Amino acid sequence: VDECTVSANCVHGTCSNTDGGYTCTCENGYTGTQCDTDVNRADGSTATSSNPEGDGDPPSNLVDGDNSTTFTLTYSNDTWVMIDLGEEIAVNHVEICSPPPGTDIDVEIYIENSDTPTYEETLCAEFS
Repeated sequence: VDECTVSANCVHGTCSNTDGGYTCTCENGYTGTQCDTDVNRADGSTATSSNPEGDGDPPSNLVDGDNSTTFTLTYSNDTWVMIDLGEEIAVNHVEICSPPPGTDIDVEIYIENSDTPTYEETLCAEFS
């Protein structure tokens, strides 16, 4: 029986049939036996901000892996946060929690493999 066609569910991966079972080879950024767990690539990365202490909390709270810690920016023109992932990787999800209603947020992704950052993409969202 080929479990890959019968019961296997490699959500973000490739199924390989084995004797009496199957294994999943996960796509970059996913883990787990069924490749269904998103890897938080920002955990433990370096975070800096134009507002280094926010409302008293350091920007390192953005990458500590603890959903109970926060970092709050004082919203003004040119306010920014930078998270250095340490290497060029695919980013398929950015989560921004609780912006003020009606706030426009631009997420700009830069690659710094040259003398100057290369502008890659802007994702715009209006939260209400």
